[in-house]
Amino acid sequence: MSELRIFYRDNGRIKIGKTMDTLKDVSLNEIIWIDLNDVTVEVESELEQFLKIYIQEEEEMEEIEISSRYMETEDSIVANSKFLLDSFEEETVSFILKNNILVTVRNQHLRSFNETVKKMFANPRNYPSGHHVLVALLETRVEYDADLIEDMTREITVLSNQLKDDDYSPSRPSNRVGTLAQELHSSSSGSRPRSLSSTPRSPKSPRKSSSSLPRAPGMMEKVLE
Repeated sequence: MSELRIFYRDNGRIKIGKTMDTLKDVSLNEIIWIDLNDVTVEVESELEQFLKIYIQEEEEMEEIEISSRYMETEDSIVANSKFLLDSFEEETVSFILKNNILVTVRNQHLRSFNETVKKMFANPRNYPSGHHVLVALLETRVEYDADLIEDMTREITVLSNQLKDDDYSPSRPSNRVGTLAQELHSSSSGSRPRSLSSTPRSPKSPRKSSSSLPRAPGMMEKVLE
């Protein structure tokens, strides 16, 4: 959903304007942060002319090299960073900092942005300029990413314990972890499960221990990419 938010100071408080008219009604020195979420090209062009900045196109943000994700000039800073979504997909966010005003450009809802807004309203004195908002956004993003990794680690632990449990039956998964365990169990057993009437195992063949069961492939690697 397209959204424009302009955060500015007013008598020690932080307020939000949601139209471009706010830029005409509020002094430029009072504006802290302009957040563009999937806005139109017309809005971006008007803002470029007003602040004398350049807003990168989505293709430019995606194709930019790692070595060029941070650029600093005499009067501005331009940076691009990837934020994790709840689905573990990535969303590229562009940051433009000029004249103490932060401009953020994105196309997805990000929980770390809303959490930062809550912090700003809770303690406005801690956010006198766009520099402070930028730092807060990055700090909140790190906290959120850590929570995602912690949740995934907990899920991996549950899966590991279930695979080690001799009484665990993968035919009755109770959740997403159980479904994954069932797939692992099927792949390790072959295309056809052995029936109860099949030839018994030779006494000389060693019994496989629970530790030989396969681990869930690639889950932690996906988190840390």
